[in-house]
Amino acid sequence: MPSAFPRAISSTSSSSEYVSYGFNYNGERWTVKFQGSNGETETLSETNNVSVSYNTPGLKVTIDPNGSAPIFTFADGYSPSDASAVSQWQIQYRPSQSANSEDQYKLDFEYRAELPFLKAVKFGGRMTDATTSGYGYGGFIVDAGANLGSVLDNTVIYANSVNSTALVSNGATADQTEAVYGNPYETNFWNTTETWSRGFSNQIFADAMTPLPSSFYYGGGGLPTDWLYPTFNGVAQYLDTSHFNLDNLYTTTGSDGKPYDQIPYNIQEKTDAQYVRFDYAFPAFGYEVDGNFGVRRVHTETTATGQNTRSETSRRQWHGSDRYCVQHTDLDDQGLYGLVAEL
Repeated sequence: MPSAFPRAISSTSSSSEYVSYGFNYNGERWTVKFQGSNGETETLSETNNVSVSYNTPGLKVTIDPNGSAPIFTFADGYSPSDASAVSQWQIQYRPSQSANSEDQYKLDFEYRAELPFLKAVKFGGRMTDATTSGYGYGGFIVDAGANLGSVLDNTVIYANSVNSTALVSNGATADQTEAVYGNPYETNFWNTTETWSRGFSNQIFADAMTPLPSSFYYGGGGLPTDWLYPTFNGVAQYLDTSHFNLDNLYTTTGSDGKPYDQIPYNIQEKTDAQYVRFDYAFPAFGYEVDGNFGVRRVHTETTATGQNTRSETSRRQWHGSDRYCVQHTDLDDQGLYGLVAEL
């Protein structure tokens, strides 16, 4: 059941701000220089995807002998241009937010000693603080409940990655059934499924499908222009889009009716550095000797927090009269994690 030409539509808004400043001081013996800057950016993205799936019995795929592009040969009535082959319609919503900030400061001093051997002393330091943070699809288990062997008593908050699906049935009498949500104890609760009749699906196919442009190109060759792809608005108007929004990107309501914060990711890197340098110059054996020596120290600290997901599968198998068991546990555990590294 291949999916023919899914189409994605993305809406992105971005803002940024950058400020830099500084000062210089030049005295008889002292020079002081300071530079600073602060920058911030934020990007908010909403991506919609629409796809249509087909039943394609008898599909044959061969390789073009004159190139590497695949050639698709469909049975009569089961090509991407046949409404009768459609088995499923689906729209998807994927929101995200990301932000970056960086602060930089640099301070340098120079003292011109003009001594017989020591000409100048230079010292200073710098500091940076850079952060990357954001929110993804969200959704996690708040409380696994008293029975760890069952998900029925889980307390969860729901994911922002939402799918709305229509299954096409030849035997359905109603044009479409009411959308049914998932299980309230699972993070994908807002995913909905409904059933469309063949006649209703054919109507959507006629209104919402668009031929591929003649300029469409893939793998070294063009696809038939009678192949069709779906338009998002043409399909989405008939499916549940009640959670295709940003209402739950940052905070949401859990399965217990209480408010919860979604878990953001955050990566912060802090650095600081200091140095001291001595410039010298003196005559020796008829030559002028000059140079410098010094030391520099750099310290870096990186901290990361976010959401960790672990999935396992539980099976038991008993072997013969010895009755020993091989067990693999399935656990979906999502929560906060933190990592600190220093150099």
